[in-house]
Amino acid sequence: MLISADTTAHLADFESVREECTGASKTYSRSASRSGSAVATRKYEAPEMRAGTVPKATAASDMYSYGVCALLACCDESSGVVFNAETEALQSWDRERAHAKGGPHLPSLLDELLDLDGPPASSAAAAVGRRISAREVLRRPFLDPAAEREQARLETEAAAAASHEAGEQLAAVNREAVSKQREAEWQEAERRRVWEEKKLEQERALRSARLEAAVSKAKIEGRQRQLESQRRALAQQEAAAKQAEAAAAKAEAQGETARRAAKEEAAKLRAKTEEQRQKLAADKAREEADTEKRKGELKRQQAKVEEELKRLEQHKQAPPLIAHAQSCHTPHTVCCCSLPSPLSCSLPALSDTLMPFLAQRANALPGEWKHTSDQGFSLQPIHRGQGVWAALAACLKTRRADWLGKGRDVPSGHPPYNRLELARAWRIENPKLWRKFCERKREVADEVGRARHAGGTARRYANRSVAQFEQPPDSQLHSAASRLPGTLRSDVNETRLLHGTKPAALLSVLSGGPNERYSGGIFGSGTCAHGLAQPRARPQPLFHAVSLSAPADLAADAGKNDQYTYDKNGRNDQAYNDHPELHSRLYSDSHRHPDRRKDGIFGNVYYVLVCRAALGSFAVSRDGRTTVEGEPLFPFTDRELRPITGVSPPVHHHALVGETATGHERYREFIVFHGDSLYPEYLLAYHRAA
Repeated sequence: MLISADTTAHLADFESVREECTGASKTYSRSASRSGSAVATRKYEAPEMRAGTVPKATAASDMYSYGVCALLACCDESSGVVFNAETEALQSWDRERAHAKGGPHLPSLLDELLDLDGPPASSAAAAVGRRISAREVLRRPFLDPAAEREQARLETEAAAAASHEAGEQLAAVNREAVSKQREAEWQEAERRRVWEEKKLEQERALRSARLEAAVSKAKIEGRQRQLESQRRALAQQEAAAKQAEAAAAKAEAQGETARRAAKEEAAKLRAKTEEQRQKLAADKAREEADTEKRKGELKRQQAKVEEELKRLEQHKQAPPLIAHAQSCHTPHTVCCCSLPSPLSCSLPALSDTLMPFLAQRANALPGEWKHTSDQGFSLQPIHRGQGVWAALAACLKTRRADWLGKGRDVPSGHPPYNRLELARAWRIENPKLWRKFCERKREVADEVGRARHAGGTARRYANRSVAQFEQPPDSQLHSAASRLPGTLRSDVNETRLLHGTKPAALLSVLSGGPNERYSGGIFGSGTCAHGLAQPRARPQPLFHAVSLSAPADLAADAGKNDQYTYDKNGRNDQAYNDHPELHSRLYSDSHRHPDRRKDGIFGNVYYVLVCRAALGSFAVSRDGRTTVEGEPLFPFTDRELRPITGVSPPVHHHALVGETATGHERYREFIVFHGDSLYPEYLLAYHRAA
């Protein structure tokens, strides 16, 4: 309190009073006060100076003035301090209020500085004996200013934190601005690229239309040559009729009977000739009408193509898409890697393929991704309460709980369990694998299109869908799979698959994708998606999965994948750091390892991948040796399926569906023979629970 701002202000008033004092006359001039009152005051004047026994200020009188300053700093005249109205001499002060506001040491200090009880000192030496000196005042205990210093420190730290937060917000705003600018530039470049591709496609379509017109013209010319040949034949028939008439005239001389017979024969020939002439004229008129109709159709088709090209030129000069891109909060990204060939689609359908072509972005990354670099991969945690979490949790539900933990592929020694509970989930963002998958879908779409255009048996294979071979539907799992983000391409039979794997192989799959070269089984050496239990002992495929995109009986399939998540000892991921490199990528302080053993949930953690798969034109088998049509599955090698019948150059089946055989209760299998046909989309960590 004695070193506070108020005390300093009163001391300043006192100093001003001393400076403005004019001597023995004791007259003062008024000026502004730092304490808020008038400076012209005698409150700080010591009693001996008032009495005149000490003519000028001394060290003792200054200590008295210091005591008045300390008193007024904590107590004013409304708080028990009494001054004489005329002389302004201090008469009394309230000890309790001084104690309350100045601390326990202030009253005793004021007693030693303010000598109000006795008469004024008779000399300067007597005044020194009554009051303590400045040195002794400094040795007196005062209030601890630690609280004020702590408050000042806290305010300083708060100001520094606010400044740091403002800097971070500014940096975030700058990063967001840079990101939006880059996105806008990318979209503008994408628009230019799409325009160029569309223009090229239109030029190809125009060339195709011209080629078709040339073919039609050649057909018309051929038909005209045929009509000319028929006209020559008719002329020959007319010549024969004239010869017959001549023969009849010659025979007339030989007799009336012969003449009549010749006339009848000539009449018949003329009637036949006239009938053929009329038929030929009708055919010619009909052919000319068809020719005119084809010419009109070709003109209309060419006009449509020219109109599309004009619209394309107008689209090239349209304003850029930057403003639209910046206004979109959640851009919808469509990944479509191929279009129908212009030679395989008719001109009336050209405008129908034009708009989907503009909407497609080859190899584009999904809109909800955060990781866009081709270097490595990223795992984005999915938390409870999100819609994707509920969909993924539903994928682990099983219809036949009594099958869990049983079968020849299950190591012995595990406690009984009857459900699979989702513990952690991640979205896998691997741009390199995603672009490979999109490129593979483009290849599959082109080959399926070739099979469709080949006709016959090849068309039937190309138009085959998984839904034709599905088991009884499970509406709950089908609904769960339909809630996952993204659109599946039906033209390449794109579906979602579950893949159970061991922790030791998981990091390799996340980084480089599944590898069909390390797999094998009764259905060949491909990447296998399980829904079936094998009827005979053969090496098991590496990749086991079940369809999630179609309404199939998926419960038993999830149980089958669970059989392949064991390690060689029948145990798995028990605690954090069991697999250090894998755990460093999966877990953090905010997404901890779920190693718990309570409420019937066993502490081991097991891993399943949710993958996209392009099945394309697939073969179907029940015995692993022949198709359901009776053709051999692997005529050359067990790493490549048979070619599709009727397609040249040959196109091999893209996948194999292993169906349930009669008398066997087992899961279905999906086997693909190219690792790029699969993309691991989600990673699930789950517990086995009872």
